[in-house]
Amino acid sequence: MATGITQEQADAFIAQTRMQAEQASMQELLSKLTSTCFTKCAKPSKGDRLDSGEQSCLALCMDRYVDTMQLVNKAVVDRQDRRG
Repeated sequence: MATGITQEQADAFIAQTRMQAEQASMQELLSKLTSTCFTKCAKPSKGDRLDSGEQSCLALCMDRYVDTMQLVNKAVVDRQDRRG
């Protein structure tokens, strides 16, 4: 059954789809990270500005979150390498 597309076109479509999925995943991760850290660190009764303690908490929370995600990603890649 002919589909009318070349293998090169199919590969390009797959690559584009993967890139879009990765971008969506990164956007979701950033949104989740922001929400989680803001909820943890910001005091709602303080107004519309973050004080230095809140800013420091946010920075540390985001750093820990990113470090954890890197460790998880490394573990997944290592597991895939062992299987493949």
